[in-house]
Amino acid sequence: MLMPSGSTIRWLATVCLVGAAATGCATKQTRHWVAEPVVINENIDDDRIELDRKAPRGGEARSAETRDSEESADGEPARFAGMVAAHNRVRAQVEVPALSWSADLASRAQRWAEHLQSAKSCEMEHSHASGVGENLAWASGQQLTPSSVVKMWADEAQDYNPESGACTPGAVCGHYTQVVWKNTRKVGCGVASCGRDEIWVCNYSPPGNYIGERPF
Repeated sequence: MLMPSGSTIRWLATVCLVGAAATGCATKQTRHWVAEPVVINENIDDDRIELDRKAPRGGEARSAETRDSEESADGEPARFAGMVAAHNRVRAQVEVPALSWSADLASRAQRWAEHLQSAKSCEMEHSHASGVGENLAWASGQQLTPSSVVKMWADEAQDYNPESGACTPGAVCGHYTQVVWKNTRKVGCGVASCGRDEIWVCNYSPPGNYIGERPF
């Protein structure tokens, strides 16, 4: 993925702890994928990850306010064309069912992206919405595409160990595991801009990243 000089990307994922007595979600910070059974249900945010890479100049963050109403072959608005296909290419590698676009999830994701735009200057923060998984991505000084957003998350596959069901120590892979979670069937995304900064939100249903379960 090419980025202009001085560009930055960051991303966050949701991890859920589940147990027989779980009735809701609270907030807790974590950095690692943990594959251990627990007896409560919590919504866990990964720590913020920051990567700086050099690339040719010229990338300005696109405006998210001009959203095309046309739809792609997979049903996404044109702004998100390729998002479903990008997810499904990654999912096909581990032989889990394909996702479809959800207008409802996309509406929720867009509302949250616009909230982060207006209230948080596009800083990353999870919505903690009940019943959905969530991946976030942030960029400054570059133009993200649906494919490049998914690639950021999918590249974490190198840090996921299918045998142990855990991340490489010190690494994060919860974004990847949500992308390929076997029981997830739908995805919907939103995006908003703050000058040169851009925040992307993707919601998933049913949610993934349940502690004690493996993604595939």
